[in-house]
Amino acid sequence: MSELPDFDDGSLRIERTVRPFGLSLAGEIDDLTYPALVSALDRLAAEPEYGDLHLDLSRVGFCDLAGLRAMVGLAERLEAGRRVVLHAPAPPLRTVLHVVGWDDVRGLVVEG
Repeated sequence: MSELPDFDDGSLRIERTVRPFGLSLAGEIDDLTYPALVSALDRLAAEPEYGDLHLDLSRVGFCDLAGLRAMVGLAERLEAGRRVVLHAPAPPLRTVLHVVGWDDVRGLVVEG
């Protein structure tokens, strides 16, 4: 497994998690932090031997539509049998997922 460096610019912190395999995100996902999010998601997806990708969103205070779309897009492009599991997204994120119909995307699971 290659090491994913932590990202922390004061607005968003991205940390790799082992159990479950994925990322823990804290802070704000916006146009300034979007490139770091996409890079981290791409690196995670490149490791198919680890199966599902878990994203802990419990400490995300804000996520713009582009950031949410990056997570959903990852689920859409994973090979069959792999999923993106969103853990503890804030109620506004859940609402957006439902309103735009992303909560039904193949390979995406929204928990807690």
